[in-house]
Amino acid sequence: MSRTVLAGAAEVAVLPAEVDFATAAAFAVPALTADQALRYAVGSANGQTLLVHGAGGVTGRVLVALGAHYCARVIATGSPSGAEALTAAGAARVLSSSDPSWPETARELGIDCAVNAVPGQAALALTAVRDGGHLATITSDPPAPPTTTQRPPPPSASASSRPW
Repeated sequence: MSRTVLAGAAEVAVLPAEVDFATAAAFAVPALTADQALRYAVGSANGQTLLVHGAGGVTGRVLVALGAHYCARVIATGSPSGAEALTAAGAARVLSSSDPSWPETARELGIDCAVNAVPGQAALALTAVRDGGHLATITSDPPAPPTTTQRPPPPSASASSRPW
């Protein structure tokens, strides 16, 4: 096995002393998740209006930046305190995810495709997408609450099964 690898300067970065190798290796995960959601699940965002629901997290910000890079008009949901960062990342408009009317506002903006990054809110994000649009979700919805089942009654003791 080789211990030396040749790479061009544009293909490497200096790892800060305070960042360990495992953390550095994980940096690519949000970008790959965002790229796959946009390319494979949503399709080409070129010329479309893309909603990123839950854009305040790392993957959400990457989704905003990639969506804008892919020539989409990006509408993001997040907290009001994060609106400036989302705008800087490429969002044309930021809707407050704490405002219960954000899905209606987003739908009025003509959302063609959306990526949901908020666990348990895929159905809510879908209400913001125009008819015939696309939704990808990069989270799993929480499991349904357990249902209670009643035990069947114990078998009745018949006279023939009694030991006496």
